[in-house]
Amino acid sequence: LDDIIKPKDRGWACGATSGNIACIKEKPTKVFMVGHDLNSNTHQINNIYKGTKYYGLPEAKPIPSVNWITQWAHLFTENPTTKFYKVNKYGISGNNNVDRKIDEWAGIQNLDYINFQKMLDILKGI
Repeated sequence: LDDIIKPKDRGWACGATSGNIACIKEKPTKVFMVGHDLNSNTHQINNIYKGTKYYGLPEAKPIPSVNWITQWAHLFTENPTTKFYKVNKYGISGNNNVDRKIDEWAGIQNLDYINFQKMLDILKGI
């Protein structure tokens, strides 16, 4: 990572790090954040890797998202010409802990919340 991220790896979580690398290497105009739920709708860990080697047990408590939220916020502001889309199953229904706006991201102009169908519609137009 030190070869890509200058002056060095920031020590971020893998999600924000992958977004950072994409912005550095690809210089995209659009980034779709698929699978970055940040929170859980249950009292257990919310991750497709739960229960796999080196990852949390399925019955473990959710991992706090404060660092992820802060890291992505830095990435949004450092890439103002890139449009970021947080893709949720239901967009921002607000009916659960995942499909909602992130308070700490309020006012970020290059961020939008969309559902899967809207993402597909955008991708068809590219």
